[in-house]
Amino acid sequence: MKKILLVFLLAVAGVCTTYAQTEKGTTHLGLNLSYSSDKTESNTFNAFDNSYDLYESKVNSFSLGPSFSYFIADKLEMGVGVGYTNSTQKSEGRSISNHELKQHLYFASAFLRKHIMFSSQFGLRTGPYVSYNYLSSKSIYEDQADQKQNINAYTAGVNLGVEYFPIKKLGIAANLVDLSYDHSKLEYEDFGTYSKSDSFNFSFVSSLNLSIFYVFAKK
Repeated sequence: MKKILLVFLLAVAGVCTTYAQTEKGTTHLGLNLSYSSDKTESNTFNAFDNSYDLYESKVNSFSLGPSFSYFIADKLEMGVGVGYTNSTQKSEGRSISNHELKQHLYFASAFLRKHIMFSSQFGLRTGPYVSYNYLSSKSIYEDQADQKQNINAYTAGVNLGVEYFPIKKLGIAANLVDLSYDHSKLEYEDFGTYSKSDSFNFSFVSSLNLSIFYVFAKK
């Protein structure tokens, strides 16, 4: 009987600690990291000499930003985040003007997440978010003047990710799927003109996109 009672108490304790990282009153302080590198090659037809030219494009992007969240209920998290992204694209080809595109993105977001835990260490998280993004870009050409552009964008969407707790106080998460609606305004500094656009986006995240966070359990 004592053994049965002991097993029961251990099981209850296990359930209590299993979701301690996502119970009401818990706070997460995180750091969001993202890196991607992509290279594409394509052949373009040159009508002047009936030949094909190789066109190559390389893109490198790095993103960094902190986040803060609070669990308003068990497995229900509300939070905010800010961040910065630096991106560089280089394009080269024999029949085109070689150019380089440099971009600086600043963003702020607010989110609500539902956590679905399968064990004490592994689970899913999903929920809606809204964000504001400011993008400054500069196109540098070999044979023409540089072009500068600014973009103000508002985004609303929902995403799905996985999370893992290697230890009680530390968690790691990665986004998998993102569905969003974007409203943006593009301004051309040199020409004093602008354009507006609206778009829906659905994507499977293919780049390295990690969130590392420290868990402050409620007292």
